[in-house]
Amino acid sequence: MKKSLLLLLLLFPMASLLRATDAYLEIPRATIIPTLDGNLKPEEWKDAVEVTGLQLTNDQGLAREQTRYYLKWTPEFFYVGAFCQDANPAEINLERPYNDCLELFFMAPGEQDVVHWLFYATGGFTLDYIDAEYGSGYRGEPGEGQSATQIGKEGWTLECRIPACSFFLDAFADKYLYRFNLHRSFSDNGTHRPDGRPAEFSSFRYVRGQLLKPRDSAYLRLGAATDTPLRMERLDLQGMSLVAPADAQVLADFSGEAGKVSLSPEGRFALDFPQGCEQVTLRVSRKDGSPLLVNDYHFFPEDEAALQARWAIQASQRGLGVEPRGAMVRVFRDLPYVPQGGEKVELTAARNEQENFQVVLFTGKDAVEGITLEAGELRGEGGAVLPASCWRLFLEEEALADSVGYPSVRGAGAYPDPLYPLESSLSLAPRETRAVWANLRIPEEQPAGTYQGEIRVLAQGQELRRIPVSLQVWDFALPRKQSMRTAFSIWEREIYNLHFAGTGRTPEEFRQTIHQYALMLLDNRLSPIIFKTDRLLPREVMAQIGPLYDDKQEDGTYAYHPVHYDEMVEEYLQGGATGFYVGPEVQPGEYEKYSEEEWFQLWKAIGDHYREKGLLAYAYAYPFDEPGNGNREFVSRRMEILKEAAPGLKTLLTGACSLMPSRKFRGVDIWVPQLHWVHYRNMQEARQEGKEVWWYPCSGPWFPYPNYHLDLPPAAWRILAWATFKYDFDGILYWATAFLNNQNPRRNNNYSCNGDGVLLYDLPDGSPIPSIRLKIIGESMEDYEYLVLLRKAVEKHAQNPEKKELVEKAKNLLSMKDILRYLDDYAMEEEAFQHFRREAGQLLQELQ
Repeated sequence: MKKSLLLLLLLFPMASLLRATDAYLEIPRATIIPTLDGNLKPEEWKDAVEVTGLQLTNDQGLAREQTRYYLKWTPEFFYVGAFCQDANPAEINLERPYNDCLELFFMAPGEQDVVHWLFYATGGFTLDYIDAEYGSGYRGEPGEGQSATQIGKEGWTLECRIPACSFFLDAFADKYLYRFNLHRSFSDNGTHRPDGRPAEFSSFRYVRGQLLKPRDSAYLRLGAATDTPLRMERLDLQGMSLVAPADAQVLADFSGEAGKVSLSPEGRFALDFPQGCEQVTLRVSRKDGSPLLVNDYHFFPEDEAALQARWAIQASQRGLGVEPRGAMVRVFRDLPYVPQGGEKVELTAARNEQENFQVVLFTGKDAVEGITLEAGELRGEGGAVLPASCWRLFLEEEALADSVGYPSVRGAGAYPDPLYPLESSLSLAPRETRAVWANLRIPEEQPAGTYQGEIRVLAQGQELRRIPVSLQVWDFALPRKQSMRTAFSIWEREIYNLHFAGTGRTPEEFRQTIHQYALMLLDNRLSPIIFKTDRLLPREVMAQIGPLYDDKQEDGTYAYHPVHYDEMVEEYLQGGATGFYVGPEVQPGEYEKYSEEEWFQLWKAIGDHYREKGLLAYAYAYPFDEPGNGNREFVSRRMEILKEAAPGLKTLLTGACSLMPSRKFRGVDIWVPQLHWVHYRNMQEARQEGKEVWWYPCSGPWFPYPNYHLDLPPAAWRILAWATFKYDFDGILYWATAFLNNQNPRRNNNYSCNGDGVLLYDLPDGSPIPSIRLKIIGESMEDYEYLVLLRKAVEKHAQNPEKKELVEKAKNLLSMKDILRYLDDYAMEEEAFQHFRREAGQLLQELQ
């Protein structure tokens, strides 16, 4: 148990305006105006507050490449100086300014816009505004902003000024509190540097993942000029020292054993942190109690002794250890496995549902060879049988994660994710761990009741263990047609490049392979998008498999050639898909590829075709992706022409912009904002107008927000479907599911996020295999079906007095209070989800 210890130099009352969790910094008024040349002369910054100790946003403690920064102000400007440590500044990439930059986030009093300044190691700066919904906003004019940098042997220096006009103010005033955070982004295109140093995203105020939320920022007070500003000389894992006014008061609150404290009459404070310290809250104030600095510092020390103790437990295992575990447990091959006492598997499921769990195999002292698993039939009452053919067993393999800026399960390294069909025996060396993924499908026509069966584990043909499996099949079925609108794109180019380009394999083989990928998405209740990126594939390939959109005729009309496209999407619709994509995608820089008349004729041909086939109600057009506010008039006009040419064809527009759904775009039927950049008031208005509003994750948002990245806790993958239901969105879009790295398809760091755009992996012949993430997402889509069925049951029986108690229980489950509290605050343990499934299944069975 952690011990809480107060080390008090002089106890002071906290200012009443601050909560215990608030961070705070006061910066002095400048008496010296620095020359902004990047030299960071000490005599020009001696009147500024000096702070260090930036903290990583990925739960890894203090940044290794530390930053020391200086802040002061005048009515016209904030002045900022910084020394940014870099052990190898030769790797600062002049072509990628964002690879190392300082970012400052401010919120002025009375404003909801966040003022976001970025200053680059390579020189130059930009200004963005993040609007009241705390999403990506719009580029600002820097006014009299100015900066200069110098790259030296140990890092780089910055000197800059930020004008009051960028806050929409005539002048800065000391009577107001501002919100503020200082952040450094150190990486190479979002991940580790070429010399192997990890990416580091760090900030003054400890923030997990995204820095866009002002509620995570510190308070900033503009103070009076002083000859003795606060100067933090050191803050590291061992301790801290600072210089402050001689009458300053310091309180250090931390967990662990007592450290050493010293005080000098000159106002120099020093503190040694105890070994293994996890957190220090530092408060520095004047004698009257008004704060100068308040901040939490988080260290996340590694417990090597505990790790070795777990290895010792595994090493004591004789023979083969076997244990069933839930689907949301991450089983790492290179970490010790400590059994949790699991003996049996207890499942509940509706008809037309899938259930998943894991069987962990581990060794200690002994090697074990020839391991096989046999999953047998399950028998129920009255002779009902769930045949053994309903089982699918997979061997879990690994994908690689690079260093990133968001919190992850274990940082960089190998993560279980690709699922290979288990088709041969296994052999384990001493102290080795492997996991087998078990998937059980319940047919649509399966009789309800309780079933019993087992999984046998053998080695060299000799039975070692039987795992009892019980299954409760509810007396209702999940619908074949998906209730949630989804659109998960495959991104076929990488599959083509890896397995077909230059091999002599035919376009038809390629089409059949892509069809397998799409069916695998459909098998997990996701509607596939195929050939959205047809522009990235050879035209001679697309000519044989379709679709082809741009066949212009002599009379100016267009001919549409679906080739095999229609037969593919019709199969998906029959299998439960909610819709399909049609039409070309036009990229920025190609917006003028078609004239307005050509645009009209092209879409007329598409619309006429699907109207004649009776499929227009299922189709949607998605010609522009994240077009940006600068293109809104052009995009609006083209959307209106599209709707005129193809009446009844829905239009979809994505946007990484906090104004989405935006009143400034026209002709949109399906709005799809990025999930942490939603304008909820605009969303409500769009829904009232009969529009659909979906949302989407991609490289952002970072954990703890929901996303599908490889290195996140499984709850982050599963909760997005719940949030879609709770916040009344119509669907989820995902940009890619097979955006595989052509150099190493098991190492996919896309847009600074591990596994982004990869939910399916490839076999040597290009055929797809699922991922653990895909299976958990499939579970989340089944969760959604339970929620929909439960809501319908409540509506049906709301006025039935005989069902009142059941209806109240269902309403309590639908409140999600034990599952989802806010978009970044949700249940992490699998039992919470399983408890819901059990309770919901029982209620639905009784309410049928």
